[in-house]
Amino acid sequence: MRRHHGAGPAEGLVSPQDCRYTRRGDRLSLHLFGRPLRHVHLRGLRGRVAYAQFLHDASEVRIGEPPADDPGHDYLRVPSDHLTPELPVQGLDVSVPVVELFLTH
Repeated sequence: MRRHHGAGPAEGLVSPQDCRYTRRGDRLSLHLFGRPLRHVHLRGLRGRVAYAQFLHDASEVRIGEPPADDPGHDYLRVPSDHLTPELPVQGLDVSVPVVELFLTH
């Protein structure tokens, strides 16, 4: 992967489908090549992100709670270690949106 602004591979993290991670210090960048619908679930990042924003305009990306544990809706369950940023439903005016995640550790 090509390095961008000194960022390199994010070792040890598995990105969601149609996404890629890069990392520079305490900032993890999530490159959205596909078009997730409203939410994207990031494995292993729950409790590790202090703030999230879009890189192109610095607008905040809200980090939501995973869906409630409801035995009647197994397909909605999100593992407790996943972080769930909420993305806009309408498209963004950039070719590849990037969510910048500020890591706590």
